[in-house]
Amino acid sequence: MRRRKGGTLASGIFLILFLLVFFTVLEHISGPFNTGSASSTGVTSPRGSCTAEHVIGGAAPIYPDMSWATGSLASSSYTVSLPLSTPSSADSELLNDSWWREVFASSGQSFAGMPAGLYWGFLNTSQSMQDWVNQNMPDRPSWAAFGVMTGVQEQLAAVNSNATASRNATLARNSVRDFVVSLSGKGLAGVDFLTAGSLSALKTYDETHDPYLALCQTFPGQLAQLYANSFDPGVPIDQRAQYFGELLAVGSLTAVLAGHDNFDGKFKAALKNVNLLDAWPEVKAILADVTTKVSSNAAGLTLQAISKVGAAFPNVPWAASYTGFRIESMVDVLHDAGQPKELVEGKLSGLVQAAEGAGDPAAVGDAADGISYDDGHAIKLYITTDGRGYLYSDVSTMRSLKASFLEGRVPGFQVGKPAFLKVTYQEAKAKVYHYYSGGDSWNPIVPDGIAKKGDVVTISVQILTRDDFVNSLPQMDFVNDKGVPYIGTITRMTDHSLVGNQFTLRFTEDPPLEMNLHFAVTGELAESMDWNSKTGPYLDMYLTPDVFNDGVMIRIYYDGYHPLSLGINHGGEITSVYDISSDGVRLRMVYSSDLHTTTLYPVYAPSVIYILKDMTPFELPYDVIGYSKSYIIDDVHPTRILEHDMAYNGGTDDVARIGAEVAYTVATNKLGLKDVIMQDPAAGGADLCTPGYKVVIESRMLQRTIGESGKTLASDIARQLNQMVGRLNSDFYYYEGQGFKPTAGYAIFTYVADQNTIKVIVLQVLPQ
Repeated sequence: MRRRKGGTLASGIFLILFLLVFFTVLEHISGPFNTGSASSTGVTSPRGSCTAEHVIGGAAPIYPDMSWATGSLASSSYTVSLPLSTPSSADSELLNDSWWREVFASSGQSFAGMPAGLYWGFLNTSQSMQDWVNQNMPDRPSWAAFGVMTGVQEQLAAVNSNATASRNATLARNSVRDFVVSLSGKGLAGVDFLTAGSLSALKTYDETHDPYLALCQTFPGQLAQLYANSFDPGVPIDQRAQYFGELLAVGSLTAVLAGHDNFDGKFKAALKNVNLLDAWPEVKAILADVTTKVSSNAAGLTLQAISKVGAAFPNVPWAASYTGFRIESMVDVLHDAGQPKELVEGKLSGLVQAAEGAGDPAAVGDAADGISYDDGHAIKLYITTDGRGYLYSDVSTMRSLKASFLEGRVPGFQVGKPAFLKVTYQEAKAKVYHYYSGGDSWNPIVPDGIAKKGDVVTISVQILTRDDFVNSLPQMDFVNDKGVPYIGTITRMTDHSLVGNQFTLRFTEDPPLEMNLHFAVTGELAESMDWNSKTGPYLDMYLTPDVFNDGVMIRIYYDGYHPLSLGINHGGEITSVYDISSDGVRLRMVYSSDLHTTTLYPVYAPSVIYILKDMTPFELPYDVIGYSKSYIIDDVHPTRILEHDMAYNGGTDDVARIGAEVAYTVATNKLGLKDVIMQDPAAGGADLCTPGYKVVIESRMLQRTIGESGKTLASDIARQLNQMVGRLNSDFYYYEGQGFKPTAGYAIFTYVADQNTIKVIVLQVLPQ
């Protein structure tokens, strides 16, 4: 399993990167290089520096011979052949006891500064790690029971003894040279195998694409330069002591781990015995993480638990890796929760005991998850290709989070009972609403903005209630970027409140229409949420019926992470709300890609915004048939600038809306009809009616008539009136077929006569 966390390199990637570095470096170092010594330039390299010239021993007086040994990864290394020693005044320091004290001090500093991720670091300080070695490596080196530094000190003492025993500076120099040369072939395969993180050279190459820097990152890659600087009289004596101390530290550690007593081979054999050799690249990264987060002793306990599971289930390829990943996840959660290391080590000891008699290869990992949630209140999931979170995922197994794990840990959660879940993603500092459908397991689909494939996320889970959903709704902006006329540029949902099931959304509109800056939408909230696989949870709100008893259902979409959005139920289909606006009389909701509009009148009927002159009988001068009475209203006066502008300058829908509102005003104020209903134009049938369709009304308004006169105007009006009479006859037929009995119909035709006059013609039509 690949994970971004921890820097683990899977075996295939490990081999590819290794060979990439291997052949790139081989190509570069096979050619000639023009190098010079530090003494000839008078420039000394800073402590621990490494350049291309350093790698091939460029600071040495003559060319050292460095070449790569061929073979498999298990034996790959490079050979360093240092030049023949040229007598130097610096050689005499090897016989100076005070010099050696400085060297040993530098060596100690070098060990302290070496990467903490090396296996030797926690082997040296962890009793639990030493116990593991003692249990699993029968033919172990004598120093293994006491820590790596015991073996290193033996190497340092041997180098010191061999150098000083001769009492000859040249022989002392040669003994040091022999020690360094003896390390040939013991670098990459041994030391880096025991690196608890990813191979440092490969990591460096991946980051810099510089093969020389990659080579320098391996300990033996520094030997030639350190050797040259240690015996360069042009380097100050105290700095030479530092270089020589580093040389001995690097060399001694390399000798112990990669050569002395064949420790690296024995270590591999021990891993193989407990079925961990193939999983070691992943396991050693886990151990490094545990060491960093808790302690080296915790890493040793982790290795013990993983080893016991691996040995107990040799035919389950994922057992060790799964156990290690879940234990590491537990450690990370407890560390991030601020739990003391003593508690973490105690939990790890319990897992080691649980591994003794585990009857299930997943049992120890599952137990670690229980500790993670019980003591750290969170659990980690691995994100797969489709964005789903799993406990573990590789070619051999997919481990889901069991619903039974959440029951008892998440208040209100029950196995088999569908539930909405509020999940906190700690790394992203975000909450996302998910749904549990009632199965045996639950694998959340994580939004792209939270995590991607290969990420590991830390989550905690709560039940999401309806009130939680409502209280978490954020502000929402509707931006009129498509230029819909007669609504504001920006409408913002600023606030909301819930009393029982009565829910109110509050808005501001900029610029305000008719100074109506603030408005609200109120309705009845559904008792429970529902779920859409594409948009997440939603909650329906049934708006309070307006003066025409029209009710609209608004759907509130919010998944806790993405922006809030609204939908509207129109004709049984839910479409997205593009904008919402109020001018104090009309509440308009613009929806769908075609920008259709639903208009409600929450408080006031439209008759409050028009003043009509008297309606008088009118002998129709147009060729119209099928009506019984005709009337005219010589002027309609809008009380607000908004309606005046809509009538004279608005688009087709705006003019039709004014015509319907004028028709309503005529029907109630002039015809004396009661309980007139103005229907949604998109609903079909009559534009207006009385209850039971006793009276049906067709409305129409023309704006173009302001430019017409004479026969053109008369022809246009006659055509409109005839069409409206025909529509009324169709309405009579339709409603009678539905069981209703219309008694009368009216065609109310409004038109713009000139720049200051709006007229209305009213025709009464009776059923035949």
